[in-house]
Amino acid sequence: MQFSSLLFAAALLFSPVVFADDALQLDLANKPFSPQKDAVLGAVNRNAKYSEITQADRANIESSLLGISDMLAGGKNIASLDAQSQENIQLNQEAINKLLVKAFRDSKLVCTKEAVIGSNMLKRLCKTSAARKRDSDFARNNPLKVRN
Repeated sequence: MQFSSLLFAAALLFSPVVFADDALQLDLANKPFSPQKDAVLGAVNRNAKYSEITQADRANIESSLLGISDMLAGGKNIASLDAQSQENIQLNQEAINKLLVKAFRDSKLVCTKEAVIGSNMLKRLCKTSAARKRDSDFARNNPLKVRN
C-alpha cells in the first residue's frame, strides 16, 4: 500500500504538468506596459513555447494590446484613467493572459516511446499537446473503413 502511494507521489512529481506561472503573463498593475507588450508580441510571433497559437488567438492578442496601448497613449498610467477604461484594460489583460496560457499549454512537447512495426526497438516520438489532440480527433472522426 505504501509502495503504491510512493509510486503515485513520484509519478505526480515527475509528470509533465504545465503551470500557468511558466507562461508569460501581462501584469499591468506592477510593471510598465511597453516592455511587456514587446515581450508578448515577440513570444507569440517567434518563440517555440507558443508555436501552437492559432492565427485567431494571435490576432486577438495583438488587437487587445493595441487597445491597451491606445488607452495608455501619451504616457498615461492606469491609475489616471476613468473606471470604465480601467475595467476595459483589466478585461483585455485577462483575455491576453488566458490566450497565452492556452497557447503555452498547447505548445508543450510530450514525448512517448512507440513500437515500430517490424522491430523490437522503441522509437521516441515527440509532439506538442495540440498536435496529439489533433491526431486523436482525426483518428476518432475518421475510422478506418474495412473492405468486405
